[in-house]
Amino acid sequence: STGESSTIRLIYHNYVPLDYFRGEILNPDINSFLENDLLNFTQPFNVDTGEIGLNKSRTGTIKKPQRWTEYNNIVFKYYPDNGRLFISGSLHKFYNKGKHNHDQFTQDKFKQALKALNDSFGITPDKVKINSLEWGVNITTSAPVNTILDHCLFINHKRITQDFVDNRQSKYHLAVFDEYNIKLYNKSIQYKLNSEILRIERKQKDFKKYADKQRIEPTLQGLINSKFKGMGTTLLNDWKRVLFVDPELSSHPKYFKYSNPKFWENKRKLKSGNQIISRHRKELKRLNKSNGGN
Repeated sequence: STGESSTIRLIYHNYVPLDYFRGEILNPDINSFLENDLLNFTQPFNVDTGEIGLNKSRTGTIKKPQRWTEYNNIVFKYYPDNGRLFISGSLHKFYNKGKHNHDQFTQDKFKQALKALNDSFGITPDKVKINSLEWGVNITTSAPVNTILDHCLFINHKRITQDFVDNRQSKYHLAVFDEYNIKLYNKSIQYKLNSEILRIERKQKDFKKYADKQRIEPTLQGLINSKFKGMGTTLLNDWKRVLFVDPELSSHPKYFKYSNPKFWENKRKLKSGNQIISRHRKELKRLNKSNGGN
C-alpha cells in the first residue's frame, strides 16, 4: 500500500512502462470534477445563434453533447445526458507536466503519476476502467535509429509501413492488426534530441479482450494487482516476430534479396509459402548472427 488510499495497492513485478490510455471513470462525483480549479470544461458554441454546438462523427451522425478539458496531457470528456466521464492521455507525459515522454518512465515515476491523479482529482486506479492502452520501452541505440527502422520489414505477414504522426512525417513505423497495433519510431526526431532513441510500443485497442485473455480485471487497479500480467512477454514476443535484416550484411550477396519486402511477399503467394518463408527466416537469422553487426 502507498498510504494514500487503501484502494491503491502497487505491485511492480514485471512492470512495463505504460503510456497513452483511454478509459472511463467509474461512478464519478461529477461536481468534484466540474468544480475543480485545475479543470475548465468547455463545449462547442455557435456565436451567431447562441446555441450549443453539436459535434459530428466521421459518418456525419450527431454525437451526444459533451464537455471537455485538458490538464498536463490528460483529457477529460463529460457527457451531461448520461453523467459518464471519460479520461485519456499519456501517464508518462502527465508525470512530465505534459511536456514529453522520451525519458524512462520508471516504476517510481508511475507511482508518482498515480499519486498526482489522486491528489489532483481524487482518481484512484480502481476507478479507471481501461478501454485501450499503450505500453512500450525507449531504447538508446548505438546504431542510427532510422537505419534500424528501415530494416524492420514485417511482423509475421503484416508489412511495417511508415506513417504520419502529429501532422508531420517522421520515422514512425506501424503494423496494424485487428486488436492491436505495433509501433516502432524515432523518439530523437520527435523531440529533436541529440541521442538515438528507439521506441517499441504496443497499442491494445480493445483492452477488455486482452484482460479477458489474461484473466484480469479491466481496470488500472486490476492491471496492477495482476503484476502487469503478460505485458512484458507480449512486448518481447512482438519484437521477436519482427523480420529484421541487419544493415551490416550489406557485403553479403543474399542481403539484397532479403532486404526487399517484395521478396517475402512473393514467397507468401506460393504454395506452401509459410514453410518457404520459415526456411528463409532461419537463413536470415543465421546471416544476421554470423555476418551482421548484432
